[in-house]
Amino acid sequence: MNCFIILLSFVLTAGQQPAPAGTGLVSRQKAFVKDLFAQKRYFDVIAETRRLMAFDPGITLDPDYEFFINANYFLGGQYRTALSNLAGKKLTLEVRERVLLSQSYMKLGMKADSLESVRLIRYGASRDLSAYTLLARKAEVYLECGKYGELMDEIAAAERYVGENEKLALLREEAGRYRELGYRSAPAAAALSALIPGAGQMYAGRYILGAASFAGVAAAAGGAWYFHRRGMSDLSYLFIAMSSLLYIGNIVGAFSAAQSANRQVDRSFRERVRKKCIPGYDPAEDARVDRIFR
Repeated sequence: MNCFIILLSFVLTAGQQPAPAGTGLVSRQKAFVKDLFAQKRYFDVIAETRRLMAFDPGITLDPDYEFFINANYFLGGQYRTALSNLAGKKLTLEVRERVLLSQSYMKLGMKADSLESVRLIRYGASRDLSAYTLLARKAEVYLECGKYGELMDEIAAAERYVGENEKLALLREEAGRYRELGYRSAPAAAALSALIPGAGQMYAGRYILGAASFAGVAAAAGGAWYFHRRGMSDLSYLFIAMSSLLYIGNIVGAFSAAQSANRQVDRSFRERVRKKCIPGYDPAEDARVDRIFR
């Protein structure tokens, strides 16, 4: 009799379906995941979301959950994991996934791959991302890659989808200021410092460095002349060698100073455009958290 009862219990249990969404267990787990997410416990969120998907296998087919997991890897700083998960399905990625892939590449310093991930996304291809939001994400990568002319072309291409508005006009105006950037020619800086030590550094805007370069070369050359006049050949040759090294270093330093000045110009320009026109990226906004965990 006991064996019959056990067998009957097994049959009844095996015939039960997994707990459907909306049952107490699934609802409690959703609330738990949502609370963990609010606390920014991203790796706990990933683990508990996977447990939720095990409770209700139907959820596994919902692309929102897969994106939500990858978004949490990104938010937790695990950019390589998010990239690995997304890159494996490049040909079937949704728009929001392509944007997340691009941002992961950019966080890892892989600028060319970041640009390639979003460059060809068509405006209007997603019902969830507005045309300006997509333009902003593309603009961010174009800026980071230093492709300012191509950014202007992208803005022009997006106009018909975005529509003329204050945000678009401001982005067009600020991005167009790249034509006014005051770059310094590194070869010209080196040539100036070859003629007059320190002149190239001053041309690059490094006035203290320029003055120090001039003083160093002049002092070493003056020391060589001083000891030569007094017949102290060994010290004279030593100072000649020092002045030669300082002179060459001054030329190389001028070249580097111009390059450094140009990088600073680029950084300031990019930061200004981002601050005024490009909202920060938050994949949680694309994850539809309130909908999937209601």
